[in-house]
Amino acid sequence: MAGVYFHIPFCRQACTYCDFHFSVNLSNISEVIEAMQSEIHQRNKYLPESSNIESIYFGGGTPSIVDVKHIEGLIESISKQYSLADRCEITLEGNPDDLTLAKLKELSSIGINRLSIGMQSIDNITLNFMNRSHDASQSIQSVRNAFDAGINNISVDLIYGVPDRSTSQWESELKEVLKLPVTHLSAYSLTVEDKTVLGKMVKEKTVVMPEDEFISKQFHILNTLASEYGFEHYEISNLAKPGYHSVHNSNYWNAIPYIGIGPGAHSFDGSSRSWNVKSNKAYTQKVSKGSGFNTTEYLTKDQIFNEYIMTHLRIAHGVDLEFVKTILNENELRKFNNIIDEVVIAGYASIQENYFKLSIDGWLICDTISVKLFK
Repeated sequence: MAGVYFHIPFCRQACTYCDFHFSVNLSNISEVIEAMQSEIHQRNKYLPESSNIESIYFGGGTPSIVDVKHIEGLIESISKQYSLADRCEITLEGNPDDLTLAKLKELSSIGINRLSIGMQSIDNITLNFMNRSHDASQSIQSVRNAFDAGINNISVDLIYGVPDRSTSQWESELKEVLKLPVTHLSAYSLTVEDKTVLGKMVKEKTVVMPEDEFISKQFHILNTLASEYGFEHYEISNLAKPGYHSVHNSNYWNAIPYIGIGPGAHSFDGSSRSWNVKSNKAYTQKVSKGSGFNTTEYLTKDQIFNEYIMTHLRIAHGVDLEFVKTILNENELRKFNNIIDEVVIAGYASIQENYFKLSIDGWLICDTISVKLFK
């Protein structure tokens, strides 16, 4: 099993909160896509030739702004290099304003069978605050267009914990979204990153972020309401109807190897991680020379263990305590067990069938608990 991630580093405009690598200069899209095609060939030994590709994910950036022919070409290049699973999940991230019925039918015809729509909100004031390029009506229509185009695996991104948006507004938005033909939700608390417009506004005190208690209430509403509509909360930020868990994201959390193609893309082969340079110009130049476009880090056993703890505390399945016993020595295991006992007593987790699982409240402090359990 393996996966492929394509980073399409282009957006029409910068969202206030985003610190991903992207460019609003769309003039060199073809040049970057050509370099990505070249990277596929140059790194044809990164995954074993026998790898069966279970998922292909087009992220960004905004993949939906590029021509369908570019998406098709990248899929064809990967399919020539590796065998694709019979039910390979092929996801494309898109913004509502790009997702016309005509374009969605084109995307469906080239093999896109899962859509991740960057809705973020269906409140126009919130969308304006985030500097999104679409409005609420386009958000709703894009989901309906996708369904009408024959794509029935539809995920939408939502953001909570937004300044000046009440808990009741969040609840009303959720209800409206859950009535749509969506099968998956990715919901994130608004995070302040330093090198963003939002980071500057918070620093200058023109925006005041909500308190933790406010965010906690909205997280609980998300969990409760989604459950009422038949969604399983299978990872901190991801909820899905039965049978619609994201294959790509699930493989990340379960340490399945994947190759990342494009500027800023990351890869993982089981023992090392590599990441490409975060510059479209530098990436295309270095790929053309055949070297120097990525950096590799070989993981220690401790790092691999820590990543296992960090990712598995995020998923509902939890941490396999039998696996932990095979990694830790006697003293480390005693310390580990003492910590998880404290977390369970505090009501933040439970132990079920030898798996250590965080509760909803535990997920809210997942990072703190993870650090305590690291080697």
